[in-house]
Amino acid sequence: MYNSLRSCLTAWKSIDAPDYVLDWIKQGVPLVFSQEPQPAHFPNRKLSFKESNFVDTEISKLLKNGSIRRCHIKPYVVSPISCVPKKGPPGDDLRLIIDLRYLNEHILCPSFAQEGIDTVSELIGCADLMVTADFEKGFHHVPVNINYQKYLGFYHKGVFYVFQVLCFGLKCSPFYFNKVLRPVVQFLRNNGLRIVLYVDDCLLMSSSSSVTDHCDFMLQTFADLGWRVNIKKSSLQPESQKKYLGFIINSEGPRGQPWISVPNDRIKSLRKDIVRILQYSSVKVRKLARVAGQCVSMTKAILPAKLLLRNIYRTIATRSDWNSEVILDNGTRIDLNWWIAALESWNGQCMVPKQVTLQLVTDASSTGYGGVIDNMEAAGFWNTRLSFKHSNYRELMAVLLCLKAFAPYIKNQVVQVLSDNITTVAYISHLGGPSAELSQLARAVWAEAIDLNVELRAKHLAGVENVHADYLSRLESPYEWRLHPNVFKFMDRLWGPHTCDRFASLMTTQLPVYNSLFYDPLTSGVDALAQQDWAKHNNFVNAPFHLISKILNVIQNQGAEATIVAPWWPAQPWFADLKRMSVAVPVRLRNSTRVMTRMGARPEPWKNKKWKVMVWRVSGKIK
Repeated sequence: MYNSLRSCLTAWKSIDAPDYVLDWIKQGVPLVFSQEPQPAHFPNRKLSFKESNFVDTEISKLLKNGSIRRCHIKPYVVSPISCVPKKGPPGDDLRLIIDLRYLNEHILCPSFAQEGIDTVSELIGCADLMVTADFEKGFHHVPVNINYQKYLGFYHKGVFYVFQVLCFGLKCSPFYFNKVLRPVVQFLRNNGLRIVLYVDDCLLMSSSSSVTDHCDFMLQTFADLGWRVNIKKSSLQPESQKKYLGFIINSEGPRGQPWISVPNDRIKSLRKDIVRILQYSSVKVRKLARVAGQCVSMTKAILPAKLLLRNIYRTIATRSDWNSEVILDNGTRIDLNWWIAALESWNGQCMVPKQVTLQLVTDASSTGYGGVIDNMEAAGFWNTRLSFKHSNYRELMAVLLCLKAFAPYIKNQVVQVLSDNITTVAYISHLGGPSAELSQLARAVWAEAIDLNVELRAKHLAGVENVHADYLSRLESPYEWRLHPNVFKFMDRLWGPHTCDRFASLMTTQLPVYNSLFYDPLTSGVDALAQQDWAKHNNFVNAPFHLISKILNVIQNQGAEATIVAPWWPAQPWFADLKRMSVAVPVRLRNSTRVMTRMGARPEPWKNKKWKVMVWRVSGKIK
């Protein structure tokens, strides 16, 4: 295996492999150090009789295929070896490992992009047939430059050995392995193959008419280039469902769409671990981290998974060290119980991304929020508490309120949220983040989306382009005020019970049923003057004074009854109608904070201290 790629150098040249890949195949890959390690010899832990015999057998195999060689002098760095259990058939239950932690501390390894399930989603088609291929000891195909083999030494029964190839546990092995395989993947894709390679796990997708030819071409290419395929671990029978990277990929899922899900054995294993943890008030950090890792690995197939991990990670972050214990708080327990109870019902996701059907543009200021979908507008004002919140919180809250406001129109849609706040985009896209407060709000956003069966996406929109929503968020209305709740209760006892607050908003409404100027989360209707149900309600009206004439017309035309806040303005053309329709003595209001509560700008009645503001009881049934 040591020379398997080198012996096929001509074939590598024929696929136009880059020069640096050809150099690595001919001379071996180098180890790049941040600082050269000092000579070191770490002793092996004591092996049992069974383990010792297993190591003997493994060393013989590695010598035979050229992965290691004996050394007559002590290597520069001698790392410890040991055995760990592995899943597999009887008689093959151990794995030989070399502990390279000391060496890895000194190695520089560039970051690189690794393909995975996201790439599968891009390439898979409906009704595709698939095969999987696994390389035999994949890293061992790539040679290490002879000048660096001295750093990969180990010792067993009086003999020193060094690896001549990339070994498992070496920090830079995945990087070099990925780079050597990239021209192979490129060559296969250029020849029409839809292939995904994650480390040494390969998935081929193709139509039923060409899958056999493509599989044969792929295997022949691997053989020509010196790669050995592990036939036992591969699944070369074309099928519409395959297990890949710990998931079940089904090209003929619900509604004929490609589908990804978590195998039942992984779900059972996770449940077992969580139940064991929940028996105690505190738990070892490593055990909780292991459960969190299992959960994270399932996020591609389980939509709300990330939302229900934030509390767990915050608990892990409270550790003093990795050997300590942490207390399971209530939030962590709730999330862990969700994983037990709801995991199966949420297991499975469509792999083909849907097209965006609606765009929701949102913005927030220190005074309010705004949102736009097509030609529909949502807007509102903050109360005192929200106005002093951080801008990131207000921006994310704006998204939540706009989703609620437009709920009837976005149900079952794919909605793209456009925000000029990067944090908002990040918390929606990643289903939370470092901040507990913002994560809780992001959780509420996604809960609303899930309830509406909305597929939610987020994208950043430059501030200069966010004109409409920005305008709505900065409205300063003198009409955003209401009667003090105690005053309203008095009016309700006097002429109530009232059933609809006609000119209100989420922040100013006195009643569960209300009409608003813009769409907002709980409004029963936009534009009170356009509603045709006035006669069905006992109406409470606290409207801009310039609308009183129109309001009286609506009340009279529909034969409704209402309690109206209106000034004593005898010179106005509507005043005679107001007095004629009045059925009780009006109640005068004082212009004070004990009577009127401001939500935004200075309330309209406060513009002139001489104005007399009254509460009138009127009826449209009086002719």
